[in-house]
Order: sequence, then C-alpha cells, then structure tokens
Amino acid sequence: MFLFFALLVPLPLCLGQDIESRGKSLISRYLESAEAQDREEILKALEVLGADLTKIKEWVRVGANYTPQPSGLQRKLLLIGERSFEYFV
Repeated sequence: MFLFFALLVPLPLCLGQDIESRGKSLISRYLESAEAQDREEILKALEVLGADLTKIKEWVRVGANYTPQPSGLQRKLLLIGERSFEYFV
C-alpha cells in the first residue's frame, strides 16, 4: 500500500507535470471514486502537493464534470429477470 502511495505523487511530478494539472487530476479522480480507501489516498496526495484550500476549491469547480440531465419527469424501465418494471424519476 505504501509503495502505491509513494509512486502516486512523485512519478507524475518527475515527468514534468506541474502542481496545477496534478491537482486537477487528483480532484477529478476523487470526484469519480466510489472507494473510501482510494479517496483517502487521493487526499494524502493532495496534501503532499501543498495546495491551499482556495486552490483546492478552484480545482473542484473545474474538475466537476457533471453531464447535463434532462429536467422534468423521466420514465425509466428496469429489467429484473424476465420482468420489466416501470418507474419515474
């Protein structure tokens, strides 16, 4: 686990990736991750970067790639086994 974390931060920085792009990348990964352990490691990597809260807030605003969703009532179908169920969102 430590080896993974040790490679998580320094390698991209050694390859010439600046703090700004690395921070944005980490924020995007954090927002997409569903695993608590992954999120903890990403937070540690952000801490190593030394970014302040203002910068992290900016990266969150930029990194949040939310796809537009249709508004209003949406009809959905759910297939369970061979049966189809209708529901609305």
